[in-house]
Amino acid sequence: MSLNGEKNAVFNGALKGNVACGPADSHMYDQQLPIELQGNEYAAIPFGNQSKGYFRILSLEDNNQISISGSDVETLEKGEYFDIELNEPSIISSSEDCSVAQFSYSFECSNPKNGDPNMLQLYPLGFSNKRCRSFNSIGFGGNFAGFTSQYITLIADGTSESSVEVDQLPVEWNSI
Repeated sequence: MSLNGEKNAVFNGALKGNVACGPADSHMYDQQLPIELQGNEYAAIPFGNQSKGYFRILSLEDNNQISISGSDVETLEKGEYFDIELNEPSIISSSEDCSVAQFSYSFECSNPKNGDPNMLQLYPLGFSNKRCRSFNSIGFGGNFAGFTSQYITLIADGTSESSVEVDQLPVEWNSI
């Protein structure tokens, strides 16, 4: 994104996030993708070790038909959104471009109780990276015992599964 010739990043979120139940005092922010990088097909995969996922679909165009794994669920106008809980990996598709965000539930209603809510802006299918780096801290200051697990969600087409590695080790896949 460019304003007056300067590069900028746009973030969205909430100062005090509360997803689905119980109060939380947690900041939830993620970088918003530029409109030209949005798409009409997204993989919706519940976060690791959670039985369901919470997703918000924001329409970027009028008369946008939203489908979940091939079943029509909603028609949205530009700027309208639709929230949905999904119990299994699914494909969110739309007749026009949309933006999709995934939320982790507040501590009181997540199972297992694993931290405050967070938000992840999803990339559309077809947007790929050959290589990326990620950093996961071991709690705050390296000694916070409250977070006992860390997860990563990788999406690959069926032809590249065998070439994907994490820390130079092959990945165990759950296909959808």
